[in-house]
Amino acid sequence: ALYGWGMVNAAKAIKGPGQFASNWAANVTSGYDSTFSNDISGSGNLTKNGAGRLTLSGNNSYAGGTSISDGVLALSGSVRSDVLVLNSATFESRGGTINGNYSLVNSTGTTAIELGKGLTVTGQASLKGNLLLLPEAAGYTV
Repeated sequence: ALYGWGMVNAAKAIKGPGQFASNWAANVTSGYDSTFSNDISGSGNLTKNGAGRLTLSGNNSYAGGTSISDGVLALSGSVRSDVLVLNSATFESRGGTINGNYSLVNSTGTTAIELGKGLTVTGQASLKGNLLLLPEAAGYTV
């Protein structure tokens, strides 16, 4: 069947969007955990809303910015945009790379970084809120 721009690739569609053709708002409800594992391109931006968790695990090249208004945005892949953490939201890095600037705007927001994996920011980083160190997924011994 044909939909939108062509044939549906179910294996890719289940991994989330592959393109932000315009601005995209992801509303992940409290108690839910979603993952976008495709490499996302396009001219739009991403706004993360809702108290749930969204993980970006692909090599993302969308041109717009990334903002987190609520809940958690986790990055284990990369984004080629500025990342802005608003309100009491949390940005979590599991070895992620931000090819742009990173701004934690409010003192109530949180930057969470997995030990042993870190966070790479190629631009400037502004950290005004909380810093949380997370154990490795397989455990971490100090």
